[in-house]
Amino acid sequence: MAKTRRPTNRRPPPKLSPSPPLLVAAVGLNAAATLVLEIVAGRLLAPYFGMSLYTWTTVIGVVLSGLTLGHWLGGLLAERRPYRRQTMMGLAFAGGALFTLLVLPLIGFVSHRLL
Repeated sequence: MAKTRRPTNRRPPPKLSPSPPLLVAAVGLNAAATLVLEIVAGRLLAPYFGMSLYTWTTVIGVVLSGLTLGHWLGGLLAERRPYRRQTMMGLAFAGGALFTLLVLPLIGFVSHRLL
């Protein structure tokens, strides 16, 4: 006897449109800004640690680790809520900008206390 499937009340997943050009441009500008921040981070650390190979290796490693974690978390969120893609990207960019602005007061506070 063949088993019949019961109908489920689940709705089908929303159809995703291709990425709009505005999102592609935002991601490209974000990548360029990340490179600029990487260079600025090296310059901010130079008075305390110098401009050695170890300093630049650490800066590059931290930036790549942050990108990896951000892409992984972004992928998880995109799978859960694909219909809110633009909103989530905007929140991610705003959060990144906020944390970037907090670096200047933080580096002054930490450098005077620890170094």
